[in-house]
Amino acid sequence: MKIFRNVIIIFIVIITILWGLSFLLSSKYTVERSIIIAAPVDSVFSYVSDLKKWKYWSPWLSVESDTSINYSFSTSGDKTRMKWKSLKSGDGEVSIITTVPNQRITYSLKVEGFETHQRGEFLFGNFNGSTRVKWIDKGDLGPSPMSKYYIVVIENMIGSDFDRGLHNLKRAVEK
Repeated sequence: MKIFRNVIIIFIVIITILWGLSFLLSSKYTVERSIIIAAPVDSVFSYVSDLKKWKYWSPWLSVESDTSINYSFSTSGDKTRMKWKSLKSGDGEVSIITTVPNQRITYSLKVEGFETHQRGEFLFGNFNGSTRVKWIDKGDLGPSPMSKYYIVVIENMIGSDFDRGLHNLKRAVEK
């Protein structure tokens, strides 16, 4: 009985310490990856700004061939939206918020099942005759102590998806 009581006390102390430490952690995260693509900036930019081409390189849309995709507004440029329904990747929506031709694309991403809306951007620049593409995603998981510990997992999950997507983009554009 004494051992059981000690185990319960230790468990409560550990939970209390983890809960207390969570107040020191940020609820905001940033994931960033980049790649060099052997193509002019305008070619790479036009490939990313056209949402109809995302199915060829997106790490989420390229995994399932029968994903249902709907587009709103124009297919490229500001205020463009793409919604998808997928068994493997889930349902979601990406909206291009702003573009600065050959420099930046800002988007918002919403995936069903996740309360957070992610905001991301692609930055484009010349790099020794090629194009450097930087993919950045920022989000806020809210004040929950448990969600703050989830940030550690997000860097790996989203980061590996970004790496895969950027390599898919490189293959598609350099073809």
